[in-house]
Amino acid sequence: MKEMNEPETKRQLRGILGFFWYFRKYIEALAEKAKVLTDLTAKRVSQNIKSLWSEKHYVALRILKRDLINTCESSLHMIRFDRPFEIFVDSSGFAVGGLLCQRDDSGTEYPISFFQL
Repeated sequence: MKEMNEPETKRQLRGILGFFWYFRKYIEALAEKAKVLTDLTAKRVSQNIKSLWSEKHYVALRILKRDLINTCESSLHMIRFDRPFEIFVDSSGFAVGGLLCQRDDSGTEYPISFFQL
């Protein structure tokens, strides 16, 4: 996740935002932190957002990544090899990313590892 590339298209940005929304319970004030990024997904905005990407977008993405990483690191989940693991994968024409997680006794998912190819 630390090496997640900056999106160049609205489709890529929507995928990144979807990833963070999946973990919304771990990121305080997610909507506020992601607003500058979400604004780039509006219909009035060109499909190619690379030319619109600025320092404020870079900072917003960096904050989201930092918050999720810090949450995962501060609330480490004890891996249980007697329980199943779940793998979530998303792919596009240029990348593949995913998540390995495991559920606790209450059914809450805990991320174990992220990957991007």
